[in-house]
Amino acid sequence: MVSQRFFVLAAPAFLLSVVPACNSSGPNEPNRGVTIEKVSGDKISVVFGTGITPTVRVQRDGEPEAGVNVKFSVVSGGGTVANWEVRTDENGVASTLWLLGATTGNQVLRASLAGESAYFTATAAVPQVGTSYFGRNNYVEYIPGELPIILSSPHDGPLTPSEIPDRTWGTTGRDLNTMDLTRRIASALQRLTGKRPYVAINHLRRIKLDPNREIVEAAQGSRYSEFAWHQYHTWIDMARDEITKKYGTGLLLDIHGHSHEIKRVEVGYMLNSSDLNRSDSQLDVTRLRSDTKAPGIDGSRALFASPSRARVTRSHPPTKHPGPPPCRTSISKEYGTIEPKTPAPSPRMLEIRTGPEGWKLSARSAFT
Repeated sequence: MVSQRFFVLAAPAFLLSVVPACNSSGPNEPNRGVTIEKVSGDKISVVFGTGITPTVRVQRDGEPEAGVNVKFSVVSGGGTVANWEVRTDENGVASTLWLLGATTGNQVLRASLAGESAYFTATAAVPQVGTSYFGRNNYVEYIPGELPIILSSPHDGPLTPSEIPDRTWGTTGRDLNTMDLTRRIASALQRLTGKRPYVAINHLRRIKLDPNREIVEAAQGSRYSEFAWHQYHTWIDMARDEITKKYGTGLLLDIHGHSHEIKRVEVGYMLNSSDLNRSDSQLDVTRLRSDTKAPGIDGSRALFASPSRARVTRSHPPTKHPGPPPCRTSISKEYGTIEPKTPAPSPRMLEIRTGPEGWKLSARSAFT
């Protein structure tokens, strides 16, 4: 996901110099009777990247003003907002998601309308390695790490809040047990290395949010689902930036499951069925060489590192399934979780899937 997803615009406030005697104006025109006041979301202390929801109420001559656009802009701290312009509801209320930047101390956000402004402050702190932090309503969880590895769990969330309508198109199936698997992998890495990976977990059921899709398909117009989408990717971007700064490169493991009819391991290297059905000597691994294979290793060895692995991945059992069936499309490309900030070769990708009782592993290196 490209990190420059949010647009923070500082729109200059203006004041109309002539006001009609009857004191009436259009819905978005400035008026001396307009006031903007803070409702919630001010003076909050959280860690870097956490989203808070600054909320204002707009009144005209003491009455709620519906249908006017409030502009939100970051004044200091380097954070972002999910929606920089929000229309007030029937109660004159407008809010956005303010994602704090990676700057310690006070950060400031401005909400402005018709020459009037309200300022929100928040205090950001450095997140502690191994501590769970949660976004709005606990929809997204983030655990900072210290290894150059990010584990993400997008599709095993259990939450189905009524404030978010069900998605009506796209994939909505749940990848059962993958949240638990993600935590187990994190624990195993800590036991092996003495250090923790970064972890991002979506706790919303996939019928409410699919964070591995672009925001239109992912949230389908629900602003609270969009808030969770922004929170999830902001924390992954933040982990990516920390890893890039410290190590230069890193690895994202995006944990999934599958419910295909045949309960077997599936391995994808961005090759299609025709490629995988060739003999070892004929196997075209051009993309594999450029994206995933270490120098000096031939294609078949890169795909099947050992005889035992070859038996598992190419045939199960060997005499019945020597390759993927021609009617089935092999994994070739799917929507990435993160993308490089600057132009770079295609991200390297390794994907392993098993059936519902097992697991699927999708690994991408897309940091530099």
